[in-house]
Amino acid sequence: MTHGRDPDYLRKEQYATDGNLRARIAVHERFSTSPMGFPRWMFNVVLEAPAEAKVLEVGCGNGQIWAKCATLVPPGWELVLTDLSKGMVDQARRRLDTLPRAPGFGVADVRSLPFPEGRFDLVLANYMLYHVPDLQEGVRELARVLRPGGRLLAATNGQGHMREMDELEQLLGTDPDREHLSFTCENGGEVLGCSFRSVRFLPYTDSLEITEAEAAVRYVLSRVPKETATPEALSALRREVERRIDGGAGLLHVTKDTGIFVASEPIR
Repeated sequence: MTHGRDPDYLRKEQYATDGNLRARIAVHERFSTSPMGFPRWMFNVVLEAPAEAKVLEVGCGNGQIWAKCATLVPPGWELVLTDLSKGMVDQARRRLDTLPRAPGFGVADVRSLPFPEGRFDLVLANYMLYHVPDLQEGVRELARVLRPGGRLLAATNGQGHMREMDELEQLLGTDPDREHLSFTCENGGEVLGCSFRSVRFLPYTDSLEITEAEAAVRYVLSRVPKETATPEALSALRREVERRIDGGAGLLHVTKDTGIFVASEPIR
């Protein structure tokens, strides 16, 4: 198992706090070329849900989607946020005090959700299914907790997503974690089709144009185990980022390949 699919690594190091996640989010917020950030773009899809709805997010992270879209959350939504990491749940709880209705929070593994069958109208599983060791087990659980007319929103990345960052990461002496290939824009429809009768994919068009070397360095460091960033490797990484920015007319272009699956008609 790669470290990106190791629950202990995810819980105790990568997502023990939201520091690594915030480093990556900051780069997307500052340097994305899309006029609309992903949370608000996604929320336009979410708003297809009824005004009165029971909504679950698994892998909620630090709650950034709800913090950015707090004014758009209907007062009639009953929102429950869960994550494998207690540190992430604690961060989300602290930052989401502006929602019209206080969410419920819990530490939970998507492979064994502590909810009855058909409990929710809408379930979100964004950029997290590729971390699940037994992917089909997790998807079956998502289908189980949805009511018959409910929907799953599952965002993920394509095979070429952030490939320039993958190249930079190799300067630290590590091979980029490829666990995301278990659930991608290319194969996610087939994966979800085992538990849902209807699956459609909506692409999100974006890229990064990074103009500050340190921002790119922090992004790469946020993806790898701490012990890989030796002084020599870090110096080589910084030099290469600066070289690419100088050679790119003052910016480092980074490919983004991402989107969201909308799945409905869960199979019991």
